[in-house]
Amino acid sequence: MYTSTSMRWLVVAVSAAMLLAVAAACGSETVEVPGETVVVEKEVIKTVEVPGETVVKEVQVPGETVVVEKVVTQTVEVPGETVVVEKEVVKEVKVPGETVVVEKEVVKTVAGPERVVIKEVEVVGKQYARNVWGEVVDKPQYGGSLSAISIDAGSWNVFDMWHPNSGEAWNVFVLECLGTLDLTLPRDKTPYLTARYSDMSMARGLLAESWDVSPDMLTYTFNIREGVKWHNKAPMNGRELTAADVVFNFERNLGLGDFAEAGPGPAFWAFTPSKLSVESVTALDESTVVRTHKAQLTSLGGLMGVPESGGCRIMPPDVISKYGDMKDWKNVAGTGPYMITDVVPSSFITFERNPDYWQNDPMHPDLQNRLPYIDQITLIEILDSAVQVAAMRSGKSALYGAKKLSLPVAYHLRETNPELGFSRVAGSSKTTNAMRADRPPFDDINVRIAMQKAINLNEIVFGYYGGDADPTPAGFVPAFKTDQYIPYDEWPEYTKWMYEYDADEAERLLDEAGYPRGADGIRFKIGWDVNFPGWGHDIDLAILVTSYWDKIGVDVEVQHFPDSSVMWARASTGDHDGMTEGCCRHRQAGPFHASGGSRFYGSPSTHTGITDPVYNAAWEAATAATTLEDLAKATREANQRYIEQMWSNMFPVTPFYMVHQPWLKNYRGELGAGTEDHLQVLKYLWVDTQLKEAMGH
Repeated sequence: MYTSTSMRWLVVAVSAAMLLAVAAACGSETVEVPGETVVVEKEVIKTVEVPGETVVKEVQVPGETVVVEKVVTQTVEVPGETVVVEKEVVKEVKVPGETVVVEKEVVKTVAGPERVVIKEVEVVGKQYARNVWGEVVDKPQYGGSLSAISIDAGSWNVFDMWHPNSGEAWNVFVLECLGTLDLTLPRDKTPYLTARYSDMSMARGLLAESWDVSPDMLTYTFNIREGVKWHNKAPMNGRELTAADVVFNFERNLGLGDFAEAGPGPAFWAFTPSKLSVESVTALDESTVVRTHKAQLTSLGGLMGVPESGGCRIMPPDVISKYGDMKDWKNVAGTGPYMITDVVPSSFITFERNPDYWQNDPMHPDLQNRLPYIDQITLIEILDSAVQVAAMRSGKSALYGAKKLSLPVAYHLRETNPELGFSRVAGSSKTTNAMRADRPPFDDINVRIAMQKAINLNEIVFGYYGGDADPTPAGFVPAFKTDQYIPYDEWPEYTKWMYEYDADEAERLLDEAGYPRGADGIRFKIGWDVNFPGWGHDIDLAILVTSYWDKIGVDVEVQHFPDSSVMWARASTGDHDGMTEGCCRHRQAGPFHASGGSRFYGSPSTHTGITDPVYNAAWEAATAATTLEDLAKATREANQRYIEQMWSNMFPVTPFYMVHQPWLKNYRGELGAGTEDHLQVLKYLWVDTQLKEAMGH
């Protein structure tokens, strides 16, 4: 949902000479200007030069009065006629409660029968501002508060997180990375508005003001931003961030330098091969960090935080040195826009605005406003989806959506609460399963193909999603990554056949694989682990899909694990009953080893137990790539191998819906398509306190 305020323009003609025309006949001419039509009044007769004369008039604009000085300015000679052009100059704009002097004028030339110069006078006062996309919008304001839904606070000690996204709900306010997703990019350039769906082409500096990559792509030099301060609390006491602080974090995470004996950091680094290739991390001076690699192109994104990675977040060495960790929330600190001021476990976390935060608002560069705008943010832990929806309806939550909001509920909420803002965001097939292909029955590829052919994708699209989904089979690389993506139309015919709905053929494949129906009509039983709300699996969809498998004699029990850590442990060790989460088709835009791809790599792989030399070789080639071309080629090969081996089933690719209160300004649906709690964007937003109060919130 785009937030904008209509521009009010006065279109006037401009010139130099001070003349007065006595008109006996009048006419008009339409001048085409991109996005508007300007009518230039023409008065045709002789011209009489007299002392300059000024006429004052008022132009009524809804909600304001524009006072205009009209001065006759120029005669344009045209064969057979004289065109008198008038100049109108806006002196001031009267808005209830204020008077705004107009200062900005944009001039452009319009070519017509007479070359007329059109001056556009922009009426922008205290109420309005121009954003980075050139729109005139409501001007941001400071103050106010809001609440947002959290589902999992995770560990306070980011270093010990069981998964890179654990704690995302809070640490995005407190801790920062070297880089981030550039939210000022044109929206047609960022179809996925979240770090997980981005790559380095979409990055902008955060703690690193800039960076350089050597020609062989093995050495990264980061120029640490000056003037960034740690939170003003002991033991940092607001001191400035240095290159040494960054080196401390990298060495601790990667098991280098003073941390060599302890080894690399815990769980989430296990599937990030970049740690294996790092040779050294050094601080050349107070503001320069150099990291050298043996061969690792794919590590730059994770290092910067694009795509998202919990390991990129820079923690205060002073806290680690004093307390040994950051497990007590009272010791949590960083360089971010907010500071934690209160915590009630399993209930809420309160953040207060960091008055010393360094960043100006990049979406309104002309204002030079220091972020953040909102004074106080409270994260309320709500696990029940019905309570989450109720919180949104009542205004207890400012925004909601993505993995927390299933499409049927989103449609219903849009009907019952039309006052809310809705943004449709590109999504994925996030409920996708992954099968244990190292043991019966899924060690037979024909069984895996049968599971897919039993699913009527078109029926799900129109029967369950009302047509708001895409049934086209895909791998884990999204279509906009054209250098890594092979369109479905270009797949081999046999591969297409694997994904075509044919329940009778599915039964034949199961019979040939040695799984006939028993006396009860069941061929085999299997369990499928799903997680909601943490990973946003659609339990209703999962149950619907099992009904298709019932028809071919496969009994699948959907096993719901609401605790994400339990779900992750079962998946990582392969300790599940045949199927776990496949994460995710049509999803991974960044280096695929960091998420979807890692689940199928290994000897054996963790989630699926498979050992596939072809896939492993492609994965390793992508990991070792030192050119973008080599990376794209290897990723394309791995993605196609994944598609052809059917290690996970394909369900329709669905959008996400992001919902926000109308008093939450400047929100455009950002961060809707990943596993995040989509809260990073809050530092760029502001609250219309008058509207919020008027709505009773």
